[in-house]
Amino acid sequence: MAKRVVAVGTTRVRVLESDWAKNETNIFIYPNLLF
Repeated sequence: MAKRVVAVGTTRVRVLESDWAKNETNIFIYPNLLF
C-alpha cells in the first residue's frame, strides 16, 4: 500500500527533490535561483 508524503518548508522539499544517485543535495536557495 502506497503512503503519501507531505513536505512542509522549502528545505524539506529540496531534500526530497535531490538526486539520490549522486548522494548530494544542494539545499541552499539563493536570490538569483531560477525555478
